[in-house]
Amino acid sequence: MSLKDKRVLITGAGGNIGTLLAAGLAGQCQSILCTDIRSADHDCVVQDLSKDKAWSIFENKVDVIFHLAAQTSAYRSNESIIADWQVNVKPVIELLDFLKNKTWRPAIVFSSTATVLGLTNKGLASTNPKEVPLTIYDIHKLTVEKYLKYY
Repeated sequence: MSLKDKRVLITGAGGNIGTLLAAGLAGQCQSILCTDIRSADHDCVVQDLSKDKAWSIFENKVDVIFHLAAQTSAYRSNESIIADWQVNVKPVIELLDFLKNKTWRPAIVFSSTATVLGLTNKGLASTNPKEVPLTIYDIHKLTVEKYLKYY
């Protein structure tokens, strides 16, 4: 898909991947809107996507959402399952629920994790992998994958 005429939203833009993605997309799309839970820089909108109705401010303003926002510590996710769910699962469910009766249909690119397949000694993943999440973080990433497929 060409992004030339697309308005792009990058969530979690203050992180390493988000920062690199924003820099890589500069000049490659119509516009880039960056958001993060903390102020990453002067071009980043501070937005907590775990809050109710957080997605409404983006309605009809973006064509593609790169959803990178997440709590990324497997250790922290295991310590507080509900807090991790609120950051890693709830925002996507709310986005999908928000979209279900709208004509606005942005493309969604979701950043998951290879560890939803568990740990392996093999260099390459199979084309029909078995899901073996080992942490709450992995389970939540897999859960979001399933919601995105469902919707």
